[in-house]
Amino acid sequence: APEGRLSNAASCFYAANVVCAIEYLHKQNIIYRDLKPENLLLDARGYLKLVDFGFAKRVHGRTYTLCGTADYLAPEIVSQQGHGFEVDLWALGVLVYEMLVGCSPFEGETKGDTKQIYDNVLRGDYTMPPGALSPEASNFIDGLLTVDCLTRLGCGRTGMRDVKMHPWFDGLDWGMLLERRMESPFTPEISDALDTHNFDEYDECEDGIDDYEEPLVALVALNELFNNY
Repeated sequence: APEGRLSNAASCFYAANVVCAIEYLHKQNIIYRDLKPENLLLDARGYLKLVDFGFAKRVHGRTYTLCGTADYLAPEIVSQQGHGFEVDLWALGVLVYEMLVGCSPFEGETKGDTKQIYDNVLRGDYTMPPGALSPEASNFIDGLLTVDCLTRLGCGRTGMRDVKMHPWFDGLDWGMLLERRMESPFTPEISDALDTHNFDEYDECEDGIDDYEEPLVALVALNELFNNY
């Protein structure tokens, strides 16, 4: 795949990992609300684990808090008209777009211009690079990045089944994925359960983090925390 992008096969595998995690949370009446690459870690076998539940919330109906990361906010969060589980499907669409295209679908001409991002999100204003995606991938993203949450892919009466049955996932065995019997596109090299060399190093003080509480947990150690998500 071109630099900064993932192959279609890898993107499909990782997206399926996320779908399983989101589906599990939604069955527990929990909205995640912070889906982005920074909150996805690879375990020792190359499977994704969802981390950082700071914005997650158990809901029955709608909620109104404006929270999350600008590039991944659904229109209904931006408009503050109330939102539900549908916002996680929108964020999945943004994530898949980023994996396949290599950039955010709603970034304006000025990087980090939050107002422009919000304007683009509310209009559903994004473009697909010609020839960069398969028809199935484009259709999958379009379905998720639907401004009207009632017609968004995965938000109908059959819910996540529509996402899992989408043609982009044709050939993927969901049972094998849940049983972790599928080969992952990439397996991180680690020496043991406490090996943290795959994490970025940084100085907490320089970054202004004064209330740092816990050491980083090695990727492999996350296995036990999120088993059977």
